[in-house]
Amino acid sequence: MSKSTIIRILVAIGLTVGFTAFIGVFFGSLFSGVPEFIIAAFVLIYVILTPILGFRIYESFYHKRTNEFFLNILIALLTYLNFFFSLYFIHDLHIGFIFLIGVLCWEFVSDKILKNIFEGKKDLDLMEGLLKDLPFWIHFINSIRTEIESDFWDAKESLEMWKANKSQKEKESLKFCEKVAAFGNKEGGVIILGVTNEIPRKIIGIQDVESRIKHCEDVLKRYIESKTKFHYFQVISFPDEDGEDKYCLLLFIQQTKDVLVVKYPDGKFSCPQRTGTGLSWEPLESLKKQKENIQDNYNFIRQLKQEFDEN
Repeated sequence: MSKSTIIRILVAIGLTVGFTAFIGVFFGSLFSGVPEFIIAAFVLIYVILTPILGFRIYESFYHKRTNEFFLNILIALLTYLNFFFSLYFIHDLHIGFIFLIGVLCWEFVSDKILKNIFEGKKDLDLMEGLLKDLPFWIHFINSIRTEIESDFWDAKESLEMWKANKSQKEKESLKFCEKVAAFGNKEGGVIILGVTNEIPRKIIGIQDVESRIKHCEDVLKRYIESKTKFHYFQVISFPDEDGEDKYCLLLFIQQTKDVLVVKYPDGKFSCPQRTGTGLSWEPLESLKKQKENIQDNYNFIRQLKQEFDEN
């Protein structure tokens, strides 16, 4: 048994004993004349609830989830406030049991509240943590040297809009935005820049990375309609044969809650969606319906990690 598990158990036991003593001192006089099985039912439920609440509070504190810790404290206080009322009215069995049922219902509802609020956030935090996990992405890029592109990633030497002349720059910028929006309107994905398309892939790197990122940001802001930021850039360095660093630029795109719409200079718009390694164009209302139950997420990274772990 690990040290942290032992601490969790001791905290739960300590809370149970402490709160039980508190009840005995302040509410013991209320129990006179009350059937023993009623007292036993109240105490049993109380003893079951206390370690559960204790585990919750300690877990959120131990893992430094500050917001969750304070919400757990609030839920515990409200739970015991409800419980104390049920004890106070224990002589009136009807009222007492109404409050007792209230305790159980509140505990069930609060558990659902916690899960709904924090499960998605934990998942998002985990995925966002992987975004910045440089060793993982270094290994991932090395592992795709002999792999064909998938639904979740593209590898490119460069972007055509960086090389296009003035007359073609806008056209190529729109193509880039269509590719990005297509990832966001499907399941998300990552575009890896600085890697050759041909297999086996070679890392050739990107020059002047900071200005390249700024150019991409400006283009995405100009041509894609979105209420929130839906992407993230990561720079990874690889030493070449001469020991000089070459930089790959990774553009991560969320699966978005809202449809990413590409706006064209003539006032038209499109809603691209990634299909395999290509694009399809979907009606706006159709995509809205597909996204009804979706929240912004980087869950595609889980799939990439699973594929990576299997290999």
